[in-house]
Amino acid sequence: MNDLLELLQQRFTYLLLAIATAALMVWSVIWCVADLFTLPVQWVQQERIANKNSSPMNREIWRKSVQFMWRAHDLNPVNPDYLDKLGDLHFQQARFFPRRSNNANQFYQRAALYYQEAARLRPTWGEAWMKLAYAQLTQKAQRKMALQTLERAAVLGPLEPGIQERALKLRMNLWSLLDQHGRETLRNQVLTMINQHYALVIRVATRYKRLKIVRRWLVENRNQVHDVNKRLSEIDAQLAKGKSSSLMPPSSGRQDWIHPPVNRHHISEGLS
Repeated sequence: MNDLLELLQQRFTYLLLAIATAALMVWSVIWCVADLFTLPVQWVQQERIANKNSSPMNREIWRKSVQFMWRAHDLNPVNPDYLDKLGDLHFQQARFFPRRSNNANQFYQRAALYYQEAARLRPTWGEAWMKLAYAQLTQKAQRKMALQTLERAAVLGPLEPGIQERALKLRMNLWSLLDQHGRETLRNQVLTMINQHYALVIRVATRYKRLKIVRRWLVENRNQVHDVNKRLSEIDAQLAKGKSSSLMPPSSGRQDWIHPPVNRHHISEGLS
């Protein structure tokens, strides 16, 4: 009797292992197929980058790209990368319309929804939170919320240069909305980056007309800055030029077509 029970237990264990192995194989195949749907989108984007194509994506190509990404998401709904790419597709297209136009707002709002859902699926992903902050920044009513999202992204990506660079840009751009703590955070970030990334800090400060503020911080914290006198002279020369630029380049290549609706209720009510 004991031998029979032991045999049954052994067989049951083998059966569970076989089921688990089969499930893993099926799941792996599904993941691979989902990734295959993203390849055409990657090829299109890589080709546009290689050709330095700065015009908006053709409407039909854009719609096909969105459809491919949705198919990938449907096959593997727990992977936030597909939602992140959907957000990119919408955000990139929005920039080719006048900033306050209805078309641009629809693209930006939908991009924010995709980034938000991607961040929900992977809460520790600083990149998704940073992209969400940029999308929120385009909506005047959400600019303070963009600051909160920015801080979360900066905390989650302290060693990622791309995230820290964009955090620097957003903080300088939203200087007027920063409270005392936010301005102290920006000051500390500038002093941390100034020695290794001096050119970047100065370029960003010039772009958003914060160069005088950066100069004051360097004067107040001379002991933290290498070659401080040389840096101050360079800043003074830059101030004399008076060069600055806006947050986004002028829109070009406008297409007069309305963003098609995406009715996917299982993502967010805002997407229907």
